[in-house]
Amino acid sequence: MAESVVPELYTDLSRQLVNKKISPNEFMERFLEEFKAEKRFFDERAGEALNALFYAAEEFVDHPSSRSGAVDEEHLRAAASDLLQFVAAQED
Repeated sequence: MAESVVPELYTDLSRQLVNKKISPNEFMERFLEEFKAEKRFFDERAGEALNALFYAAEEFVDHPSSRSGAVDEEHLRAAASDLLQFVAAQED
């Protein structure tokens, strides 16, 4: 099995969110903190997958009605699930 192109930190956080082990707010805070401090460069496909999750986390709000175009909990979990599917496809 090949090593994932996405660091385990991000897959672990995504898995915890999808499995409802952490709240969307906790995910958002931890993911954004780590991603903004990231010093590594990712290949194009991994970068696209991580950037999609970054933008979802950045746009997440508890009450989407308070801001137009906001990402709700369902969309944030879907973005995390997309990252996990990307990683699984890379490992096949």
